[in-house]
Amino acid sequence: MTATEHNWPSGFVSPKQVRAYWDREARIGRGVIAVGHDGVCGTRWRHGPFFFEKYTTDEEPAVAPDGPWRYVIWQPLTLTESPRGWRRSRLGIGFRGGGVFELHGGDWEARWAPSARRQLKKWRGLADEGWRIERCDATTFCRALARGQMRPDLKAGFAKVVAEKDAAHPGLLRCYLAVAPGGEPTAGLAVLDVPEVKVSIHLAAFTAKAARGTPAGVGLMAAWFTDSAAEGFAWLDLGNFWRPGEPRDWRGFSRFKAQFITQPLDFPRPFTRFAGSWRGTLSALRHKQSRESSSRP
Repeated sequence: MTATEHNWPSGFVSPKQVRAYWDREARIGRGVIAVGHDGVCGTRWRHGPFFFEKYTTDEEPAVAPDGPWRYVIWQPLTLTESPRGWRRSRLGIGFRGGGVFELHGGDWEARWAPSARRQLKKWRGLADEGWRIERCDATTFCRALARGQMRPDLKAGFAKVVAEKDAAHPGLLRCYLAVAPGGEPTAGLAVLDVPEVKVSIHLAAFTAKAARGTPAGVGLMAAWFTDSAAEGFAWLDLGNFWRPGEPRDWRGFSRFKAQFITQPLDFPRPFTRFAGSWRGTLSALRHKQSRESSSRP
């Protein structure tokens, strides 16, 4: 099976199809609201004077005709033919590739790539030397992330994502650190649980200089898989994967994560349309100004 076939894993429900997930996500951005219902849902947000709305589903969204004039993005899961009233976007809007692992069906380790299994064996051998995996809170994770070997803008971006998810999804963020014998954090992994569909999502990962030459990243993945299976999760969502035409520096983490998936995902280009009215836009902007005025001391 190849990613370009646009197949969807049987039984897998994306967290982006869950209204409760978007209700929590809407806490992150001021003025962001959740829209739709389970199966066909997403968010509406504002950027400057412009409004946007996005759904991720194979079922056509019932876009409300009222409200502000807005650009509506419908990201299909497998559909490639645009329904009446929608246009296929010529631009890449969002990420084009992903990958999932199905935890159902027994031993997850046996379904990893051989290279990952070899590295896991090596990691387990390091336990005798004092290497270990620890759970931590978001603040501790972000402090350790500051030592990661990546561009400063990426570190800042990951730290922002982790802090925002922790605040918006209380009790659902899990953070792991790979710790050297002397107690120094050398690598980390942050994941977000979506219990409504028994899915856990890979959010952010880093490796510090002290982890060079060790399979700490594989040890972190093993901890995530072990805990998720024990807690009854059915799927692990490995997040975004590189596709041709996207930044080349994504290829490294995509190759690493590809060792841990049972099925790649390749998303078709989204459909788009406009909805709402300029009168609705003025009303929304006035409503925002009114709220801001009433909140001033």
